Amino acid sequence: MIFWGQFILINIIGFFGDEKVSIINIDSSYFVLVNFDVAILLSKIYVVMGIVYFLSSISKVILNERLTQIHTLITSISGIKLVLLIISGLLLLLILTESNISLILILLLFCFVQFILITNILIGLIKKLR
Repeated sequence: MIFWGQFILINIIGFFGDEKVSIINIDSSYFVLVNFDVAILLSKIYVVMGIVYFLSSISKVILNERLTQIHTLITSISGIKLVLLIISGLLLLLILTESNISLILILLLFCFVQFILITNILIGLIKKLR
């Protein structure tokens, strides 16, 4: 249920936020991200995670409770922190500043934690097949 709530929260932040952009400079190439698009992308990720957890409960796949708690906690905190950093109009220049390092670490943590979800589903499916 937490992922559905975050989906709604991220959409509200995205729809009512300013039309700000974040600029990422990587080796003389600039990537311009519209903050609304980032919010929509993250909300779609949360919807997919909510659907995965919903389908696992319907199909009686027993997920490891500890892995589910770890995934939910870290994904929730890092996702909201990521949205708030990007929506705040932060200008992202990939030089070694404290805010950019924290943003990159949060993004990497958010991506890495999704492997916990995949591992948890695989463990649950293997247990169900046995």
